[in-house]
Amino acid sequence: MLRMRPRRARVRAPRRPLSTGRPPVEQRVAVETERRRDPRIPRAFAFWLRPEHAARRVSGWMLDVSAGGAAFLTAAGEAPPVGVRVELSEMPTGDRVVREDAQPLPRFARVLRHDEPVGVTRRVAVRFEADVESDERTRHDRAVRRVRTMAIPRPVAPPAATPGSVRGVRRPAD
Repeated sequence: MLRMRPRRARVRAPRRPLSTGRPPVEQRVAVETERRRDPRIPRAFAFWLRPEHAARRVSGWMLDVSAGGAAFLTAAGEAPPVGVRVELSEMPTGDRVVREDAQPLPRFARVLRHDEPVGVTRRVAVRFEADVESDERTRHDRAVRRVRTMAIPRPVAPPAATPGSVRGVRRPAD
């Protein structure tokens, strides 16, 4: 049986700079590490989230928002599973500074990932989704509201015969 010796790792000598006599020049290269198309905007406000087909909603704390998604904190035990669709709704607040210059929060999002749990909270990343069913339901509700608020015409009485217009009726003779 042939035994092979383990290979030794090669140790390379440090490379010399290309230019001799001058100190090496640092060249900055733009490295694109951001995979998002839209910039993330830091936000800090409380909101409600309700996983699809769940009756109970839980609170979340928004960390940053972009045009396509968001990241927020929620209790580690209440974090929705990856892939689940959640309904987002804003918490009413009297503080005007909290939502100043902010776009309205999209209604639906899908959970993309969770960060490793640290302590009692978990960071959750979501991607916003449009809801076709919701749009159709909204259009239907608006149409129903429009019909309900229309003026109802007064009922028209059925035509009645005038007392002298009945002719040709004869009474049998006694």
